[in-house]
Amino acid sequence: MGIGLLAGLIGAAVVAGVAGARRSETAFDRLAERTGQPDASLVTFVEPAFLDAVLALPEVEDAWPVRGVVGQVLDRPTVSYLAVVSGPPRPAGLVQPLIQSGRLPADDQADEVAVADALATAQGIEVGDVLPLGLLTQEEFEAFDIGFGEPDGPRVDLEVVGTFTLAGNEDTQEVGLLGSPAFHREYSDQGGGGNGAMIRLVDEPDATDRFAAGVVAAATAVDLPADAAELGAYDLDLAADVRRRSNTSAAVVARGLLLVAAAALVVGLLGLVQTVGRHQSRSIGARPELGALGMDRAQRTVASVLPFALVAVPVAVVGTGAGAVALSPLLPIGSARRLEPSPGVEVNLVVVGLGSLVMGLLLVLIVAGVAAGRERRRGPDRVTGVSPFGRVLRSGLPLSAAVGTAFALDRGRSSLTVRAAMAGGVVAVAAVVGAATFGASVARLVDTPARYGAPGDLVVSDVRDDFLEEAQADDDIAAVLETRNFDVLVDGAPRDALSSEVLKGSLGFRYLEGRAPDGPAEVALGPALAARLDVGIGDTVSVGEAAVPTTVVGTVLARADTGASYADTVIVADEVRATESAGGVFREAIVRFADGVDVDARVAALAADLEVEAVEAPPRIRDIAQIRNLPLVLAGGAALLGIALLGHAVAATVRRRGRDLALLRALGTRPRESAVAVVALAVVLVLVGVVFGIPVGILVGNLAWRVLAASLFVDDALTIPVLVVLTCLPVGLVVGLAAAAWPTRRAEHLAVADQLRRE
Repeated sequence: MGIGLLAGLIGAAVVAGVAGARRSETAFDRLAERTGQPDASLVTFVEPAFLDAVLALPEVEDAWPVRGVVGQVLDRPTVSYLAVVSGPPRPAGLVQPLIQSGRLPADDQADEVAVADALATAQGIEVGDVLPLGLLTQEEFEAFDIGFGEPDGPRVDLEVVGTFTLAGNEDTQEVGLLGSPAFHREYSDQGGGGNGAMIRLVDEPDATDRFAAGVVAAATAVDLPADAAELGAYDLDLAADVRRRSNTSAAVVARGLLLVAAAALVVGLLGLVQTVGRHQSRSIGARPELGALGMDRAQRTVASVLPFALVAVPVAVVGTGAGAVALSPLLPIGSARRLEPSPGVEVNLVVVGLGSLVMGLLLVLIVAGVAAGRERRRGPDRVTGVSPFGRVLRSGLPLSAAVGTAFALDRGRSSLTVRAAMAGGVVAVAAVVGAATFGASVARLVDTPARYGAPGDLVVSDVRDDFLEEAQADDDIAAVLETRNFDVLVDGAPRDALSSEVLKGSLGFRYLEGRAPDGPAEVALGPALAARLDVGIGDTVSVGEAAVPTTVVGTVLARADTGASYADTVIVADEVRATESAGGVFREAIVRFADGVDVDARVAALAADLEVEAVEAPPRIRDIAQIRNLPLVLAGGAALLGIALLGHAVAATVRRRGRDLALLRALGTRPRESAVAVVALAVVLVLVGVVFGIPVGILVGNLAWRVLAASLFVDDALTIPVLVVLTCLPVGLVVGLAAAAWPTRRAEHLAVADQLRRE
């Protein structure tokens, strides 16, 4: 029963991990279906005729026209702007927010809003709060780049009645505050902002590409507002791009869960082998009387396996299934948990049912293997030459140390238990070192924003010339990088693009390969975009409406205006921005403060007058930061099991090798020397685990980190936790000595006459 329960716990952990991985991989697609994610979202700042032309394209099946009204959040010490998105009642099946708390605003209540869950978390907004917004006039909205002072539009006190989730809204924040049709009727003409639409396209293979091309063509026929060239004609987000980014993050989580499940299975099976081995040594099939009664090896093996098949296997099967279902509310984790539309208990009948049966089968195979191995060892030993025991005794080591080493290396009666402990020690050390290596590399990524394309300490949005001049004269500011964010056509599709200029100090984006473009004939691409376009350094892509062939000279990580597309950004020379930008230009300044400056205090001071934000990791990087402790949990479990295997192996060896210890004592060795032999056994097991576990752990941690870095398209430089590696041996020895404490005492007080009499 106990072994069945142990197998059930191991199986539950493994099956829950596999089911959680499957749940993670499908989370975004299920959320998109549940919330009616639009195939395209468009925001425009030009005359309504442009939006009408877009909605008239043959690829558009249905649309929800909206207006985003921008307001400054009043009564706050820092400058902050939010947009309220509202429109007429939504078409059926298009944009159906998933309510996380509270409710959606009533259609006839103009002063109610619901807040995107991510925005509510970031700004500490809760249901029941009142957001006072000073709406901008259209003229002030268009003057973002030069400043406008206090908003002159009406003040609106909006009650937060709920929070919601929409597929694709996490990265781009297309809908931060969701207003009601009543708000749309009352304030859409009074506040400044842009018009837009959430669009559902026809179900045809190339509909997205044809629609994007149609938007580009329609934009060429419109004029920008006189004072708002930086706004551009439109901002287009395609669901396919969002889905690709989200599924990439979910795949990372899924692979992590599968890795944890695989490691848990290996470590758990080692524990089962040792536990079953100890049980089999005392089972009915191990009794010599059965052979005397005429039962052959096969019959004795069946006698050992049958009780497990009748008792332990059903318990393991039921425990695996029930445990996996009980663990399901804890999954998925990271980005997939944020996207999961149906959190809580999940019963994946295929995964749970198949996993439970496999766990039962594995238990039968382990029992059968252990029983068959025991029967093979019953016959006379056919040893040629000197046994490992004898070779160790002849090695020149002190007798006590030689005996303990021989116990660890011999192929005798206790070899199964000792070998399981050795393997468990290697796995435990490898798990600790691998988890520490992986965690240190993730921590370095998260704590070094330049590694995901966000250099500096601070970003100033809609930066003005007066601030740039002040920053260059400020001794507290070490470096200033001005960036110009815009859209440019690359191979016929609009992409987030940047041009930049270092105004002070040394500050730039991270190039994984190659260099920055030098002139309009060169371009650098984000690694994700380069992979999608299947191009590398030296290849050419077409840039701009004229499809000018341009040479790729580098792969770069560069934060665009949303920060989510750090691996999809295009870097071009400023000449290209001046002639080929598809839309307007959004200016930002990236600032790095001098050493010793209180960054938080300076950010707070600047935020009183400017729209600033501290450099933060994009959603995918934040998700990885949230799950970086997952390998440490695995390492902790592996370490505990390794300690248990070590203690069990030493205790079982002392019990099974009692005759050998008694013979040595009869030949004149002292009790203390018996204790030294037991300590030597534990030390050898620890040394094997450390010597083989450290390189295996670094290798596994390196592989796991490189897979993660490749999936995130970030710098894959490995960080080895030197302190963890150096402490493995001393910590292992302390643990080994502690595990050997009781068996050592037992060996010292061995009843020699009783041991020899029983033999």
